[in-house]
Amino acid sequence: MKNRDTPRIILQIAMALVAIFALLSVASVAFIYLRQVNSWHASEMGLLRSDRSMIQLFEEQNQSFRSLVELASSSGDEGYFDLRESSKYKRVIEKLGGLELQISRRRDAAFLEIPIWDCSLPFGGSAMKGYYFTKTAPLSLEDSLDECVTGTGKKLQVRRELGKKFRLIEGNWYIFYEFAND
Repeated sequence: MKNRDTPRIILQIAMALVAIFALLSVASVAFIYLRQVNSWHASEMGLLRSDRSMIQLFEEQNQSFRSLVELASSSGDEGYFDLRESSKYKRVIEKLGGLELQISRRRDAAFLEIPIWDCSLPFGGSAMKGYYFTKTAPLSLEDSLDECVTGTGKKLQVRRELGKKFRLIEGNWYIFYEFAND
């Protein structure tokens, strides 16, 4: 009788080991996930500034902003200009606290864009704040863009509305905030 029960006991032990292995696998995946979420912080580049601080820098560096428009207008350049690369724009962009420069010459929407803060968010999406020059007034003007991004590190909160929001500084210069689902 003992010999007939042996296969059944071996099967029960094997099933118990499979169940234990499955539970350990689920537990380790959950542990890794929770550890990543708890240690998560957004990957930020640049310095996040308040609207007031950006306007103050604009007023202090007004000549640099004007010279950037003149330089871009006279050059015929178009595209992205990264500060890690040497370019004629590098010194001016660094002076303004920018990360890069984008120049578009499209007839319907020519602009200069100078991001000063860029953030890649876990679980998708990115946010950006910076200066924007255009001769075509943006459709969506806000009184303040400060509430679009609050906190830092683990407590960073961003406004997750797709598209760009603008706040007028003066003339054709704006502060912009953009959220994108990458």
